[in-house]
Amino acid sequence: MNNMKGKILASVFMLVMLAIGIYGYTRAANIPETPLRILYKTNAGKVFFDHQSHLSELGDCTDCHHSYEGEDQPLSCAECHEIGAEESSRAEVLHSQCKDCHETEKKGPVKCEGCHIM
Repeated sequence: MNNMKGKILASVFMLVMLAIGIYGYTRAANIPETPLRILYKTNAGKVFFDHQSHLSELGDCTDCHHSYEGEDQPLSCAECHEIGAEESSRAEVLHSQCKDCHETEKKGPVKCEGCHIM
């Protein structure tokens, strides 16, 4: 009798856990309209970019997204600047864009290890 109670209890527990798993898998993810953080994978090490803090400080998308005209979502760097492209490669663009802004504003890292941290 005691063995039967244990089996029933274990079965109920497994069904509850299965239901929770199915619910968690199927519910829609709450994805923000603009990214909060971006992780760039590079040969020099991963770069963790805090998009939300840059957006709140700068406030104007065109400061970084130079081709943005205010319609829909701005294009990501990767959509125009390819890795290793001869002219305006993504690495060159990001290095000049980010480093120049950090130097001008006297905020943020300007040395390799300041961004390539992971």
